[in-house]
Formats: sequence, structure tokens, C-alpha cells
Amino acid sequence: MNTPWLTIVVPTIGRPELSRTLDSIDKQHDVSAVQVLVVADTHGGRTPALEQARAEVLKRGSRYRWMEYDGSLHMVGQPQRQYGMEHAAGQWVAFTADDNILEKGAIAAIWHEVAGLPHAMPMLFKVRTWQAGVVWQRRELLLGNIDADCMVVPNIPEKLGKWRNVYAGDFHFAEDTATLWTYELHWADALISLARPGETELWWR
Repeated sequence: MNTPWLTIVVPTIGRPELSRTLDSIDKQHDVSAVQVLVVADTHGGRTPALEQARAEVLKRGSRYRWMEYDGSLHMVGQPQRQYGMEHAAGQWVAFTADDNILEKGAIAAIWHEVAGLPHAMPMLFKVRTWQAGVVWQRRELLLGNIDADCMVVPNIPEKLGKWRNVYAGDFHFAEDTATLWTYELHWADALISLARPGETELWWR
């Protein structure tokens, strides 16, 4: 695989829904240049659930990479997002969770927004969360107005924030990153991710 234009980082605790997450990536149009890093939270050891998740990832081919990281605590995937981001090969980095799916056309939507930018800058897309509905609602960096899956960022390490080990670490990452870019952000209206989808929302079936 040549240098991917996009890396998607997926932290996992070994949920069985991970296979749906990965299916929702695989079924997107033209993912040949998209890298997927699945980063296991191994703070509790290598559980049977993680072994099953590992097998699920390894069968999907060379675009996928299984990684393991013990962040010294369980914290909704924040340590694993940080670790995966630091190992991303793509020019851009996106994030999703192991119980979310990408919406149909999500990767095409990201590419469309990238192509329209005057130059690289962090982007915030809309996503449907399980606890707060669709975010963002306003083009403002406010706690509760974004989610980890909203962020698609240029892979420029010195201009990326840190995923802090707190529940609101996604907000702090977004805020830190925005500061490094002097708040030059691109707000994109496309909805790219669905949290905890129902069976009727699995659009590729």
C-alpha cells in the first residue's frame, strides 16, 4: 500500500460490534488508499474478546493494522486514540469507535471537503452520538457540542493536540488542536458517523 491519504483510528475493547464498524469502512466507495488502525485497550490484559477482535482485523488485509496499547487505565479509548494517531501514516487522520459505524458516503464526504480547502486545516464533521443526538449543533468549540468522531485532522504532529485521559478528552483534543491552528477550523455539514446504530441503519446490508 502506498502512502494513504487517510488513516482511521479505531480504539477497541473487543466489542462484537467492531465487525460492523469495519464493514462500514470496507463498504465505502474507493477505500484502497485508506489505512485503518485498530488499537486495543489492553489494560485488562488480552481478553477473549480482544483475541476475537484481533482475528477480525487480521482477516481484512494489509490496509488494516492491529495494535495494542495499555494506557494505564480504561478511559473510553482516549489513550488508544493518542497512540494510534502517533502511528498514523495517512496525510489526514479520522477517528471512530468500535460501536459506531461510518455513514454511507462518509469517506467520499471527507475527500470532498479536503479537496475544497484552500490549505490543510482541522475539520469538524457532524456525527450522531448515543447520548446527545447530532453534534455539532453550532459552529463553536463547546463542551458537549462535539464528539471524537467529529474530528478529521491534518497529520502534522506538531500541530495536533493531546487526547487527555478524561471522559471529555475529545473536547480537550479539539480545543488544543484548534489553539495550535489559531482557531482556523473548517466546519463541515456532512454527517459521517452513527453511534450505536440499529439494524435498519446498517446501510450496506
